[in-house]
Amino acid sequence: MVRSLTLVAPCGLVRRCHQNWQARLLYSENIFPEWLLVYFAKKRLRPAPKVTLPEPPRGESTNTGSKTIMQCNSDASGGDSFDHAILSKRRPDITVATICEWQLDHHPGFVSAYMSTMRHAPIYDQRDLWSAVGRGMEVIRNRENSDSLIVPIRKSRNQGKALIILGADDPVIVQEEVVADVTAAFGEEGMGLLVLHGGHEIVITHASEIAQEFTQFCG
Repeated sequence: MVRSLTLVAPCGLVRRCHQNWQARLLYSENIFPEWLLVYFAKKRLRPAPKVTLPEPPRGESTNTGSKTIMQCNSDASGGDSFDHAILSKRRPDITVATICEWQLDHHPGFVSAYMSTMRHAPIYDQRDLWSAVGRGMEVIRNRENSDSLIVPIRKSRNQGKALIILGADDPVIVQEEVVADVTAAFGEEGMGLLVLHGGHEIVITHASEIAQEFTQFCG
C-alpha cells in the first residue's frame, strides 16, 4: 500500500552520544522517585526569561535599537531558531518557546507526556528498523508484476524511495549523521535528499515549500 515516504527531520537515527548523563538520569525509570524527576524535568523544560537589551545612549548610532532575546536551555529546545519560530502569522508573539511555557503552566500532564516520549519513543539507534523499511522499499522498487494485488494502484516515478528533508542547521537531527545512516539503510538509489535553510523548526517555517516538494515527489 506504500508507494513512497517523505520524512521531515526524522527521528530514529539520533545517536546516543547526543544524550548527556543528566538527561539519561532524568528520563530513567525506577531509580529515583517519579515526582522528583517530574520536578526537575519541568525546570529543565521551562524557557529562560526574556532578556531585553537596553537602548544605546542618545546620540549613538545603531542598526537594531532595542532587541528582545528568548534564551532557552532545555531538552525541548532545538536551538535558537526553533525557540523563536513563529507558529501563526496572525500572532507573531506566539512562538515555540511561549507555547512550551504556556503548557508547563496550564497542562499538568505535559511534563509526564514529554518524559514518556523521551523514555519510550523510537528516537535513538533504530538502525535495524530503518534497514527493514529500506528492504521493504527495495521490494517495491523492484516489483515487476503490475497485476499483483499489492502493487499500488497509481505508480509514482519515485516509487519505493524516501525523500529525506532536513534543516541545514538542525542541532537535533544532524544532517551529516542522518544522511550517512539513511544511505546505509536505503541505499543511494532508494532516497532523495532536500536540505533547507533553517534548523529543527523547518516543518513550521517552511511548511509550504515542504508540501510542494512532497507533492512533486509523490507525483
